[in-house]
Amino acid sequence: MVYRIGVIGLGIMGNRMLDRLAQHPDLEAAAGWDPSADARERTKKAHPTLAPDASAEALCRRADLDCIYIASPPASHIAHAFAAFDAGKPVFVEKPLATDLKEAEAIVARATREKRAAAINFSLAHAPGLIVLEDTIRSGRFGKPVAASVEVEFAAWPRPWQMGAAPWLSRRAEGGFTREVISHFVFALQRTLGSPEIVETRPTYPAGDGAETALDARVIFGNVHAAISGRVGSTTVADRNVTTVEFEQGGVRLVDWMSVEIREGDKWRPPGDGAEELRRRAQVGQLDALAAMLAGRAHRLPTLAEGLTVQRCVEGLLKG
Repeated sequence: MVYRIGVIGLGIMGNRMLDRLAQHPDLEAAAGWDPSADARERTKKAHPTLAPDASAEALCRRADLDCIYIASPPASHIAHAFAAFDAGKPVFVEKPLATDLKEAEAIVARATREKRAAAINFSLAHAPGLIVLEDTIRSGRFGKPVAASVEVEFAAWPRPWQMGAAPWLSRRAEGGFTREVISHFVFALQRTLGSPEIVETRPTYPAGDGAETALDARVIFGNVHAAISGRVGSTTVADRNVTTVEFEQGGVRLVDWMSVEIREGDKWRPPGDGAEELRRRAQVGQLDALAAMLAGRAHRLPTLAEGLTVQRCVEGLLKG
């Protein structure tokens, strides 16, 4: 069976998902909507078979759709998810789940109460590096995890490929690298080590309503202490990140999203596959899992409840 997907939000992430859906045998992007006429026109040129709709609500009510994918700015996620649930549709939503914790709690409560099929898109869920980290913990090959760290750096924020979304990504209310990037690694550590508890956090903000320019924090995941740091303007590289878990007898680190390196003794072993192949495998796994969710089968897509836990941590980090 081919599952037909409706897409709300035809910006950067929406169009990336459209490209990936076009390559998957069990999923089809059938309809889309965005409040921007320019976004609708650009998407029509790139994906001429995508049916336009008059509104997000109208798209959710379409009888020929099997799922709603939400890629709009974060403040609108909950309203669109409620509209999809009202129409009886499963939901696949971009992170963060919301910008308002009470709204996020309400959607998680409804999804749980009504047993809705719903997931949040943390792309690392299917990254080979996260799977290696899970297997390392499960096997005990390096002993117990003893420490962790997350380091992210950016030449500028937003990153070059995100400039179309700069009006909200650069602002404190919905944007910033902590919500957009660090949240992925909070998810990875949360899934592998345990729920986060903030010990200390120091975000740095510019004057006005701009998003954070630096973050230094200490968070405990389960019983493992993690140092989290982020900087804008500290590197010439558009996007650099390293997430490390140290064990009693070794280490695992995720480098620049998809690369995974393993330390046995004192030497780090580089990944066997290139970053593009690792990224491809993660993206295919993500959509395979979406098809499994829609078919009612087991999958490893992050639940809305996981997304809420990540969001509580992220919003706590930003409060300082």
